Amino acid sequence: FYDLAQDHHAQSLSIRSDMRKNWDFEIVGTQYSFDTDKQRTPVTASSSGTSFAAPGRVAVLDGTGWYTLDAKVTWRPVGPAHTISFGAHDDYY
Repeated sequence: FYDLAQDHHAQSLSIRSDMRKNWDFEIVGTQYSFDTDKQRTPVTASSSGTSFAAPGRVAVLDGTGWYTLDAKVTWRPVGPAHTISFGAHDDYY
């Protein structure tokens, strides 16, 4: 018998400007979380007499996840013919 219990959740938020002028910006944030993640596997050997089979295995991956954040700014100094963009990115896991 194999047992698997998982409960993950994810969310994201994106904000973007489109001012059609010299400056625009974009910010994107994400979050992913392993709230519950357990895998239980028994050993297939059976017990006999006074000896016992090896114990089963449990993999617990709870409490992990990651966050990301992206920010970008676009500048058009002389209209759409010339564009300069710069930004930053951060990961936390």
